[in-house]
Amino acid sequence: MRILKALTMLVAVLVLARPSFADSAQTVDLYGDGEYTITSAWCASTPCPVTQNKFSGPVTATIVGDKIFFSNIKFVIFDDAFTFPEDPYNAGASGTQSSAKFTFDGTVLLLDGVIDSRAFDGPLINYHLKAQRVIGPVDEAFNPQGYYLVRKDLRKCASPQCGGIFVKSVNQPATECADGKRAKECYIAEEDYGKLGFNPFAAVPAGAPRTQLLLRGTITPSTASSKSQKLGRFTALAAYRPASSAEAKNNFYGLEDNGIRCITSPCFSLTEYLLNSPHTTKVSDFDLSTVKSSEDDLATAYNLLGEGDVVPVAGVNKRTRLPNGSGLKLVANQFYLPIKAPAK
Repeated sequence: MRILKALTMLVAVLVLARPSFADSAQTVDLYGDGEYTITSAWCASTPCPVTQNKFSGPVTATIVGDKIFFSNIKFVIFDDAFTFPEDPYNAGASGTQSSAKFTFDGTVLLLDGVIDSRAFDGPLINYHLKAQRVIGPVDEAFNPQGYYLVRKDLRKCASPQCGGIFVKSVNQPATECADGKRAKECYIAEEDYGKLGFNPFAAVPAGAPRTQLLLRGTITPSTASSKSQKLGRFTALAAYRPASSAEAKNNFYGLEDNGIRCITSPCFSLTEYLLNSPHTTKVSDFDLSTVKSSEDDLATAYNLLGEGDVVPVAGVNKRTRLPNGSGLKLVANQFYLPIKAPAK
């Protein structure tokens, strides 16, 4: 009887002492940059070629003891061969070996993971993630594709041969036209502003610069095309006007406040999306004052960034020296503001 009573008390103590998942788990929202390599198990040449790529975006991490799990994964990954695992210790395939090691100091997460399927003729995947804690909600990833500098065709000849627009893909040495050929810029005979709901050239505010607009859209063959000539049609999805009449130089970026907040500097709290490219970069500072814009336009740009919107900026990145490390500043020579629909 005494032995049974002692065993009962021991079981009760063990049950009470075991921590619950809710008590031991820590959940944090993060924004991270990572890279991964994929090595094939079998190949014709030795050594096997290695595929390497990068990814970035927001994610939620739940830390339970020495284990970490992920949810709300919104990484932008430009290769279907890799999927960031929710459970780094179970790749989902029978027999696949997977593991991960990480450190988290309350602000920065560093993680190295492995997914090894070579025993089943699958690949070896090594991935690394560096992420920083985010305060506040995280928005969907910005789409940097389909951006063009657009100018009106002022030539005097019969439509549709003249009178349309010229478009030039930013950050690209050439633009692919509707006929499949690549050129410095493409002539567009047919303009489609139906998705915008207004003509952006007519909606530029009075007194604002009317140099080349920055439009996001697609190029397709025009209904005015013939067998001998394939003309273009441009469908606009978004429209921006320049803040000054100066020619935009260097690279075109989409600048966004990524939500990272630091207690020291440099703080890489801004994300640069290189337009018409999958590449992103974190920067610690930016300077729009070098653009000869109006005070109102400059204030509008800062307000848009503060509200979480992406502001298109042309400029160059420059390294800066700060007391706690090296920063990266985007120095602008042009920035763009969204064109609003005219009041009815």
